[in-house]
Amino acid sequence: MGNALRARHIALYGEALRPPTVLLPLDKHPQRSDPPSSPADRPAPAHGVQVAPLSMEWSDLTVTVKIGGFLKKKVPLQILAPCSGTASPGDLLAIMGPSGSGKTTLLDALANRLTSDKVKGKVTYGGATFSASEQHKHVSYVAQDDSLMGVFTVTETLVQAARFCYGYSISGAKLTEIVDEAIETVGLASAAHTIVGDIFRKGISGGQKRRLSLAVELIKKPSVLIVDEPTSGLDSASAYGVMRNLTALCKAGHTIITTIHQPSSEIYGMFDQFMLLSKVRTVHSITYTPTRHTRGEEAFALWLRLRS
Repeated sequence: MGNALRARHIALYGEALRPPTVLLPLDKHPQRSDPPSSPADRPAPAHGVQVAPLSMEWSDLTVTVKIGGFLKKKVPLQILAPCSGTASPGDLLAIMGPSGSGKTTLLDALANRLTSDKVKGKVTYGGATFSASEQHKHVSYVAQDDSLMGVFTVTETLVQAARFCYGYSISGAKLTEIVDEAIETVGLASAAHTIVGDIFRKGISGGQKRRLSLAVELIKKPSVLIVDEPTSGLDSASAYGVMRNLTALCKAGHTIITTIHQPSSEIYGMFDQFMLLSKVRTVHSITYTPTRHTRGEEAFALWLRLRS
């Protein structure tokens, strides 16, 4: 039953693009493999693909919505106070704050996922203003909740992502190279032929799903990667593995902006830039450099300041 359902999904996806064709590149070992049972579930450090470095700047960015009932006059409500900042190539910017502080709203505004009438302020890339098409080309957004097809394997998922991104203008060999490159970058080679899985069938682990969501967006080789809550719902070892992948992508030249809840000391030590939001306002922002205090000392000083 499961194989029949999976075959039907594959056929439907193929027909949406062109007449049915073979989705997977030929492989000498097509059989399924079980997800690795390592307790740490940590991938090898990803080397990544070198991309064109691109910084991101935003100035006085605000988000306002209108609230009100059927018979009540709608009034504006500011869900993100004026916020300014910058993210540099090769750096990991972590945005923290309690629930409702505006973290995801800020990411949505930076990724141009909100209507223009709600957002005010200026967002530039290397000092230049991009059109919507240019922004789509250079910026990728990884949502907190994945939208992966449970009946597909890891490889099939990335093949479909590559087809939607590049169409059928590239050769099968080039497609295989792009897919293998993405798999290697996020450390999913051992699970390449394992199904994603869902509530009805066992598949890859939660940490591997997060890395697969990253790989889907890396298919188009974006310069800026915006990631919403990549560690939520993961154990400490899986969260560390996901964050280590993000730092490896930074070394490849990506500019990465992410939100995160309650990071461990090891994960906190990976941050290059840090921004703290509270009640939709920015209360603290810092860039770590070798000449500054250690991250632990800085975090303790911030805690003392917020208590006073």
